[in-house]
Amino acid sequence: MFTVTLLYHEWEKQLKKWLVNEIKRWHTGENVSQAIWKTNFDQIMAMLMQLGWDVKTEACYGKLNECRLVTNVYKHGDGWALDSLRGNYSEYFSASANRYSLSYVDSADLTVNNMQLDFFSNAIVSFWENIPENIYDDDGAKVPSWLKKAFDRDGRQS
Repeated sequence: MFTVTLLYHEWEKQLKKWLVNEIKRWHTGENVSQAIWKTNFDQIMAMLMQLGWDVKTEACYGKLNECRLVTNVYKHGDGWALDSLRGNYSEYFSASANRYSLSYVDSADLTVNNMQLDFFSNAIVSFWENIPENIYDDDGAKVPSWLKKAFDRDGRQS
């Protein structure tokens, strides 16, 4: 499980770093950088979509989302991610846990086999192979409200 967590968090850090570096091509300011580093998976995916890359249509998206959920269950235990895994991805729970109602499984029953780990790794490679080479400041681009606020704060400080 530790390997999955490291894999996911390293991908997430690299993605946020890439986003900050891309935006620095057309915008300077620390508020935007800080805002990106504070975002979560859903906010980043929405931002990529608003900037023109519909990442949710990519084959890798589903496995990246599963990897995020597994990581959150490992990190936080019971909660919304566990509920989502139980409801949508019961294959991540041990065979003994599946003999009973999934409502009785908890974070201790979470397992990831080598094949699932390979799927996560392949999804990350696929993500990087398909990401746009650059993102640009396009006058027609709609940015999420949290990012617009950071742009505005940076503009007032210039």
